[in-house]
Amino acid sequence: MVDVSILLQQVTAAMAPPRHATYRLQLGAALGFEGVADLAPYLSALGVSDAYLSPCFKCGPGSSHGYDVTDHNAFNPEVGSAAHELDQPECRLRRGRRRVRHPAARPG
Repeated sequence: MVDVSILLQQVTAAMAPPRHATYRLQLGAALGFEGVADLAPYLSALGVSDAYLSPCFKCGPGSSHGYDVTDHNAFNPEVGSAAHELDQPECRLRRGRRRVRHPAARPG
C-alpha cells in the first residue's frame, strides 16, 4: 500500500525548483519594484535563485523598514503598485523560480 502523504511529499519535492541562494532586498523610496526587476539579471548571474523582500504594503510616511504596515490591501506607493507586479517573467531571477516575501508582509 502506498502512503499518500509520503507520495505527496516526494512529488512536491520533485516539482519544486531548487534554491541556490536567497538575497534580501530592502524596499523603500530608494528601491521599488522597478529597481528589483532591474537587479534580477545581475542577481541571477551571481547565482541568486530567490529574492527575500521587505514588506511592500502601505506603511507610515517615510518608513525606513516597512514593518509599520497601515493597509494590507494596498502597496506602499514608494515601492510601486499592482501595475509593477513582481510575478512578471522579466522579474523572475531564473525561469521557474519563485520570490520569497517577508512573513510580516502577509495579512492575517
